Amino acid sequence: MMKVEVMVMLLILSMMIIIALTVYVTYYTFKMRSRLTCMAGMMIAMTNAMMSSVALGTIFGVYYNSDLSTPTIIAVAYGMLIGYLTGKPISMMAALDGLGAGVMGGMMGAMLGVMLLPNKIDLTILFILFVFIVVMVVLLKVIDEEVSASSKNKEPERRPFFANPILLVMIVLFMAISTYGKNYVLSSGEKNEFMVPMTTYGGNDQQAVINVKVAAYEPNNIFLKAGEPSVLNFQADKLLGCSSYIYSNDLNFMASITPGSDNFIEVGSLDAGIYNYACTMNMFSGTVTVQ
Repeated sequence: MMKVEVMVMLLILSMMIIIALTVYVTYYTFKMRSRLTCMAGMMIAMTNAMMSSVALGTIFGVYYNSDLSTPTIIAVAYGMLIGYLTGKPISMMAALDGLGAGVMGGMMGAMLGVMLLPNKIDLTILFILFVFIVVMVVLLKVIDEEVSASSKNKEPERRPFFANPILLVMIVLFMAISTYGKNYVLSSGEKNEFMVPMTTYGGNDQQAVINVKVAAYEPNNIFLKAGEPSVLNFQADKLLGCSSYIYSNDLNFMASITPGSDNFIEVGSLDAGIYNYACTMNMFSGTVTVQ
């Protein structure tokens, strides 16, 4: 898995690039508003809002992990704001197009970010960022073409340094190189911190066996005695989908289950209460009741 500092760097740089490019496109569209048609304005506002909200929603979905509400609200609000500000100087129809695109993009991006499996986060973020940059560079070219078609001045607008395609590609490559070797998918030599090792537990702690199925955890609710050291043993007969990636904020663990083996997670001595766990997509869940 990526180290925490690399993940933080990846998320921060990605957000900086996304915000810088969307703000610049919004500013550039406003500057050239008198030379853009309503149809062009609609397309520009829709693209700017959609791409920014999808990309930002994915990043915040990764950051908030199990919380879908917060990244959705942030991404949708940002996309709607960008869509409105991009389209309004041209026409209300373009602004409306931008608002709708911001809503759709924000919801899709947030869902993607929350549903990502732990070992695919870095690769997906880099891919989304690369797609975002390509689309925004093309969008700026489209604006230039529309402006030059209605103007005698054929000289292209001078771009700020952060909108330079070569620089942006170099930044993405740097981020990819920095990520390389920090994730077990990209490096065969480093142990994945999410992986529960295949081992035989030899302790005397109370143990609860949970069967990992394709679409459920059985039993769905297990009981443990309070104040006694406890171990959860997740077992699966075959390689599964998202149900094999389990996390619990209550019990402070995240694990990738190895099929055909005991997968022990020591949770220590627990106080009385109900503790939740779920797959990383939050589609399947279970509880541990401590009495």
